[in-house]
Amino acid sequence: MSPLKISRYLLYLSLVIGMVPVAREVALPYTLLTLAAMGSSILMDEKRAYPISNSIITLAIIPFIILNLYGIQWESLFPRVMAILFSLISAKLLAPKKTRDYLQLYLLSLLLVASSAVVQWGIGFALLMTAEIILILMGLVFLYASSERDELSFRETKSLVLWGTIMTLILMPTAFLFFLILPRPGFNLTPGWSGGKVARSGFGERVSPGIIEEIKQDTSVAMRVKWLKGGAPPADELYWRGKVYVNYQSGGWTTLKTRMNIWEIASLSGEEVEYSVILEPHQGKSIFTLGIPIKIKINRAGTKPRIGYTLALDPAPTERILYQVRSRLVKSYPALLPPRLFLKVPTEIKEQIMPLALSIAPDEKDPLALSQAVEEYLRNHHGYTLNPGFMGRYPVVSFLLKGKKGH
Repeated sequence: MSPLKISRYLLYLSLVIGMVPVAREVALPYTLLTLAAMGSSILMDEKRAYPISNSIITLAIIPFIILNLYGIQWESLFPRVMAILFSLISAKLLAPKKTRDYLQLYLLSLLLVASSAVVQWGIGFALLMTAEIILILMGLVFLYASSERDELSFRETKSLVLWGTIMTLILMPTAFLFFLILPRPGFNLTPGWSGGKVARSGFGERVSPGIIEEIKQDTSVAMRVKWLKGGAPPADELYWRGKVYVNYQSGGWTTLKTRMNIWEIASLSGEEVEYSVILEPHQGKSIFTLGIPIKIKINRAGTKPRIGYTLALDPAPTERILYQVRSRLVKSYPALLPPRLFLKVPTEIKEQIMPLALSIAPDEKDPLALSQAVEEYLRNHHGYTLNPGFMGRYPVVSFLLKGKKGH
């Protein structure tokens, strides 16, 4: 059994495992190029024939690197760097390989694993890192063995596997110890892609009064938008919607769990715009869109329509995500619930607030003008507070007739 062949296949396996977490952040052609280069490398290594010289491969890979460096921006830094890394791996796989070339490929594999920490954290990254350490250490053991022996017996192969496993078991606790002891910086080089695993601001599945003001005061970047078709709407029409809160209970607003088919909106007219969004992590599953989303393109599964013509991801994103949307900018949104439900007032409440309701605009017949009169009355006679005190069995009655402050 050839130790070099074992080392090669361990290398290919480590490269594939390292590519999986970051592949979704890289343009598909680069992933296909790397996989094709890996398949070609296996065939060429078996036949010991390398028809393409190093100089030709180097010249061929330079345009890919220039293409990714051209026009690079902070928002696209990570995908561009990953595309360059995939290109370098492809070039090394297609070139004739000596021992140092295999060592360089193992190093590139390790860079893939380090990059996966940017888009994946937690138990998934821990398992990935463990598998990669085992594969890389065993691969290096067999690579070193190939410099001394062309063939190994089954017993020798088994012994090297055992020692590779022992080395991994020794190094893992040591690495964990260094992780706990060494201080970590308070900044990161790829904010959003690696930062924000715990959201700093945003609307969660439940919103309590007062939290909106805190969010308004937070200067963190929520998202970045690039207009693709239709141009940017006026500032007063940039009404970004992520979730609709319908239920108020126990001091907080929550969303309904009901799902809607937001795509059946042929009867709703309005200007259509197309744009891409880089959304920072936040405290919920929502992805923000303008108006009513007609079509969405996102490189991850689990996009679900929710009540209020909004969209959500399940599970909730823990890293920066990129998506493209075509939206219809409507002047008004269809009612989420039948209007009759809003007009149902319990008899006990109706008897107490009816005199007030009739006194605000007794001679007004137009529904719109009457609504505006009620709005003006509340603005002039009632205030906002996060601490209204005990409001009794019927908070609406207490707010309108007694304390006249609430939320």
